[in-house]
Amino acid sequence: MFDFNETGFTDPISFKAGGQFIASYSCPSDLQSGEWINATNFFTYHNGPTPQDDMAVTSMAGVADSFNHSCPPLGDVFIRPNGDGVLFQRSKIRIKNIADGTSKTLMVGEAVGAGPGTHLGYFWVTHNILHTRNGINLPLRLKPTALFGNPSQTGFASHHPGGCHFLFVDGSAHFVSEEIAADVMRSLTTRNGISSNGLTDVMVEPGDY
Repeated sequence: MFDFNETGFTDPISFKAGGQFIASYSCPSDLQSGEWINATNFFTYHNGPTPQDDMAVTSMAGVADSFNHSCPPLGDVFIRPNGDGVLFQRSKIRIKNIADGTSKTLMVGEAVGAGPGTHLGYFWVTHNILHTRNGINLPLRLKPTALFGNPSQTGFASHHPGGCHFLFVDGSAHFVSEEIAADVMRSLTTRNGISSNGLTDVMVEPGDY
């Protein structure tokens, strides 16, 4: 459905494609499943009956960086092209680049929005990536109203008690506890031993998460 002659999802044809719900991108426990997310206030066209009905929600996001997936100080809207994880903007990371090992490196994790009816959350069609600096489930505790505009309040989260699921690069899925130590979370995020803010990895064992 996408018009690949366009540079983004903002033309009417691709905008409509981005409003299509994909069942495998939605967690059954996500309270916003089936909701359109408000992506922009600049267009006269929308995918639903209200001006907030723009992009189809997703319950997951790519793991981009261990410290900040955006480009400070500009904020969350500008996504960095050089994360220490696997899925940052325009990433071309291959298996051979993951020196930490595919079974010890995160690739995708669960994400939640601000709640039903808010139209605030994550959508799959564009830069749907996050960092892990804030641990797990911080958005559920803070209940932020600006998920994309404040990297200090965003992160991976789910409505499952005590943590959320992550897909590792080797294709395995694991439930990671919200009590995970910060250095272990950082080590699982990075692909080659050193984080974007210069910290080195610790040894990670399955029991650590």
